[in-house]
Amino acid sequence: MEFDSVVLAHGEGGLATKRLIEKIFSPMLANEFLDKNEDAAVFNVRSLKGRMAFTTDSFIVEPIFFPGGDIGKLAVSGTVNDLAAMGAQPGFFAASFIIEEGFPISDLSRVVKSFAENLKNAGAMMIAADTKVAPEGHGGEIFISVAAIGEIYRQQNISLDKIEVGDEVVISGDIARHFAAILAVREKIDTEPPLQSDCAPLWNIVKAAIDGGVEIHSMRDPTRGGLATTLVEISEKAKIGIEIDEEKIPIKPQVISLCDIYGFDPLYLANEGKMTFFVRRGDGEKLAGILKNFEVSRDAAVIGRVVDGDGVILNTRTGGRRKLIMLEGAQLPRIC
Repeated sequence: MEFDSVVLAHGEGGLATKRLIEKIFSPMLANEFLDKNEDAAVFNVRSLKGRMAFTTDSFIVEPIFFPGGDIGKLAVSGTVNDLAAMGAQPGFFAASFIIEEGFPISDLSRVVKSFAENLKNAGAMMIAADTKVAPEGHGGEIFISVAAIGEIYRQQNISLDKIEVGDEVVISGDIARHFAAILAVREKIDTEPPLQSDCAPLWNIVKAAIDGGVEIHSMRDPTRGGLATTLVEISEKAKIGIEIDEEKIPIKPQVISLCDIYGFDPLYLANEGKMTFFVRRGDGEKLAGILKNFEVSRDAAVIGRVVDGDGVILNTRTGGRRKLIMLEGAQLPRIC
């Protein structure tokens, strides 16, 4: 029997489950590991002498399809970027798809296709997977939980412990666009030009930076909480001071307009395709030059530096100095 939407039987492990996997998941994600249909994947680590990075994350977003992406692309991008932030080339993924009863099969196919295409483009492979079906009204349409392993590229040693006074802070492009794109869709606001989420996997730009000889001390992708929260967390954990120049932070005009309307601070809004770099003094402009060769990081800029002391100080456009703090609560229902 063919179904137009997901039903509880698709999560029962019987014939309906088998048909869902064979129709939707297997054609797009088939490989030597998944095709065995074992309870776990057995594989050889590519380099037993190499260091590995491991990460896990879960992804929810409303709406699941948005300008510039969807939850499938978001799940791959977020996971790839967490590995990339440690200098790790994405390798093997495991994912669990939690689908709500009533979710259209056509939409599920779109999500899985997007997930598979972005996984392939990132040079990674999913070797273990699972599906579950939640009763209608309890599943949020679809959630994706991912775990992944990657190999540290060229034996980089990237860590908060490596940050030192004098390091330069580089952002790979304009901030807050993912949040603003989701907000515009939810509130049915038209912008000119239309806002696209920055959702994207970033391993290629990190690899280019390493190959280009940039001495990277630390990286972080500023997702929930935005650039400001990321910098405050780094300052606290690394016990360093950071100064950021507001006028150097790239922000799209449409994002600024939306923030003005709703009273949001773009420094605290989510990104899904940006990387914050801490690099050796003098390497900031070199890194920005490398990043500008890629569409996803065309607006890369040196935005600040590491200083003696603690906390994060924003040098404002008007000549003032503002201490950035970690906000309590959220400016919008959680979107990623």
